Amino acid sequence: QVRRRTVVSVYLPADDPDRAAAGPLLLRYQRLNRRIDVKTGAPADAPGDVRRLGLDPDLGGVAVSQGDKVEVAETVTEQDLTGAFVRLVRDRRRNVCAATGHGEAGFADEGPQGLSEAGRIMLANGYLLQPVDLLATPAVPAACDALIVANPISDLGPARDGLARYLAADGRALFLTDPISDVDLNPLLSPYGITVHRGIVFEPDTRSALPGDPTSPIVRRYTTAHPVARRVPPSYFPAPQGLEVAEGREAEGLTTSRLADTSPSSYLETQPLTPSFDPAEDRRGPITVAAAADKSRVEGQGAKRTRVVVFGDVDFAGNAVVGQAGNSAFLLHAVDWLTASDDELVLSAHLPPYRPLSLTRGQLAYARLLAVGIIPALFLLVGLLVWALRRGR
Repeated sequence: QVRRRTVVSVYLPADDPDRAAAGPLLLRYQRLNRRIDVKTGAPADAPGDVRRLGLDPDLGGVAVSQGDKVEVAETVTEQDLTGAFVRLVRDRRRNVCAATGHGEAGFADEGPQGLSEAGRIMLANGYLLQPVDLLATPAVPAACDALIVANPISDLGPARDGLARYLAADGRALFLTDPISDVDLNPLLSPYGITVHRGIVFEPDTRSALPGDPTSPIVRRYTTAHPVARRVPPSYFPAPQGLEVAEGREAEGLTTSRLADTSPSSYLETQPLTPSFDPAEDRRGPITVAAAADKSRVEGQGAKRTRVVVFGDVDFAGNAVVGQAGNSAFLLHAVDWLTASDDELVLSAHLPPYRPLSLTRGQLAYARLLAVGIIPALFLLVGLLVWALRRGR
């Protein structure tokens, strides 16, 4: 939250198309917060200011500043500007650690294609990313503001105890589980009221799944007003497994929340190779695919708090999917909530800018009918009416 006078300086050449496009976006920021001021012009108009902000003297650039603190935005877009605001208003950049050593998905690893898409999204929102090898050293460093455990596929061994100690000592963790893994995370999650149920969620309702893929349910409505799920667009989960949330444990200082549920027609299939709902073995929907827990306790003169977010699918944050629908927003809200201090307001950029449209089979059929049938028929009808009126004269 911007509580001090903040200046957005846009110094771009007059012929740069981004300079004209910046006006409406900057006006929105000013309307949202009266403490935000805007400076615009060419780099040659204010060479001293351009130098002070660390911008290119010829090409210029965009910077957000509070007094002596300056954050440079790569482009004049909501994504980069809001990311610069996030980095500026926080007292320091939050350090998000990604567990490695047990086959986890590499959020913070530099692979052949560079950093993962989810990793780039978090970097743009002001987070530092650090891989932590829990196989070599089965203890979470104190410098980690939050830990991501993304679908380990080999037994955790001593790291399980290290993770349990970390959570018990005011830890913050994001767990991304997946049916492909045989690793049982329930001993770590059950103290916080969340249980993973193995299987794959099937969605027979074509309006609530990706076209032709009943194992990719779409979540359109979120179960709670929890900050992680607040104002998140519809998201989808490729082949998630189910979660169960224990309720009624507030007396222990534990608050649990179901964040996202599939539709009532869905079910959790325990035998995915032969999918057919069996009431004796399978679980009828709605199926919870994302959950959060907050456990607080008083120690001495202060309070300690553990926060946990669990997703029943790791692929929803994978390179191919995290940029679609509301998946990136859901992931960012989870990390924001885990790392935020009690007096902070969550602030995230709307990432990524590329959001392909995924329609259900029913929606595709309706769109085809509208474009190929109804609209041409209306034009034909109007033409016939006009012809009939003119002929009648």
